[in-house]
Amino acid sequence: MTIFKVEFLTLLLAGCSSSFSVMPRIYLLNIGYNGGTVYQVNGATVVNPDASVVLGNIVGQTRLEVRIGYFALCLRSSPGAWLCSQNATSLAENLYAYEDPINLVHVAQTFREKIVFPYLLIIAAALSFIVFVLILPYPPLLKTVAVGICFLSAILVLISVLWQHTASVGAATVATNLANGTIFTGVGITAMILGWFTFGLLTLTVIGVYFFVAINALHSV
Repeated sequence: MTIFKVEFLTLLLAGCSSSFSVMPRIYLLNIGYNGGTVYQVNGATVVNPDASVVLGNIVGQTRLEVRIGYFALCLRSSPGAWLCSQNATSLAENLYAYEDPINLVHVAQTFREKIVFPYLLIIAAALSFIVFVLILPYPPLLKTVAVGICFLSAILVLISVLWQHTASVGAATVATNLANGTIFTGVGITAMILGWFTFGLLTLTVIGVYFFVAINALHSV
């Protein structure tokens, strides 16, 4: 179970790092142009109802989509293969102005640099590996330490996943409204599943190791 946790965290962190296989499907947030479809923004707080039309004229028929991972971005300017890289500048250099008229690549890179924080998950993965070592046939004291380390790892994953989920939903809502319906956004379901499933496995591991230590302590009395 511990090995699975490390693998899930590794996949989550590696999302969008390569165009190979499922990597482009593991993303925190995606943003893209609606391809000419404009959704009229209505409401008592809308001061300029023509903003969506103006932005729609700027965007035109653009179909660029950008996906954001912890360490990289993926993009495609039309249906087809994804182009992924940790270097957002190199991705932007492959685009013309008409392919990204309101600079979604820049928005995605800013979100990744300013909001995304992967280091709690990295620490949690390292702690999970330590737990795997400590639950091997070692003295009971080390197994007791493993319970504490596993609990800390679970807390770090919980904080990180909550942060990831809240930040992605918030950014998606703001971006869609700011663009007056000319772009679409979405939260990465696969990344959310990996994060929450890992937290669930860690919680089960804490309970399992705790009972293992307790039973061994009773037998030694």
